[in-house]
Amino acid sequence: MNRKTLVKIGGVSGIVLGVVQLAGIIMHGSIPVDLAEGLAFVENHPAWALTHILLITSYLVIISFYVGFRASFDEEVDLPALEIGANLTLVGAILGAVHFIIHFALYPYFAAKYQGLQGSANGENVLTFYMSVHHYAHLLNRCSLFLLMIVACIFALSMLRVRYYKRWIGILGTVSSLVTIVAVAISEIFLPRSTGDIVFAIALLPTIVWIVAVGISMLKLPLPQPLTQAG
Repeated sequence: MNRKTLVKIGGVSGIVLGVVQLAGIIMHGSIPVDLAEGLAFVENHPAWALTHILLITSYLVIISFYVGFRASFDEEVDLPALEIGANLTLVGAILGAVHFIIHFALYPYFAAKYQGLQGSANGENVLTFYMSVHHYAHLLNRCSLFLLMIVACIFALSMLRVRYYKRWIGILGTVSSLVTIVAVAISEIFLPRSTGDIVFAIALLPTIVWIVAVGISMLKLPLPQPLTQAG
């Protein structure tokens, strides 16, 4: 596959990724901290399967986005950090996809089991198992987010070293990714889970805007002509 095709696929992927991530976050909502309420939330969610299919797909699209993004930089531009970022993308995307696969595959099962066993000792066992799985899935999500925000920061900083990407997009990506990392760290350490989820969603919005802006910019790049590095 030639460079022009990779970049165009990456550009389309960026726009799709931003839209799907935003839709998925809105559709998913925040799972209540209380275990029984959390399972009731899953049981009564109007589009649990569709929401998670969208979110799982978005993590696959992340890979094509960054592959195209990496290809958009000049071969002559010596930016080894981009290679590190490209490798971290795969790890972060897999962790994020597994997190939502757990939501998709196991949570409805727990909810259905608890519905039939509520108030019994076996019902409490279901809650305990759900709690363990939920903590594990949450850890996967935060690890994925941390890695992908590092990747976003690496690529955004690299944008500032070339002329063919607008400077404000690079600055937006750098600032938004760092703000997201700090916001998530603060929410995990100092804030209750329900409040932390809201902070996380708000902090992620500028990064989503950055991804869409990058996708649009990639589609406008004058490839396959050689790109020029900032002097």
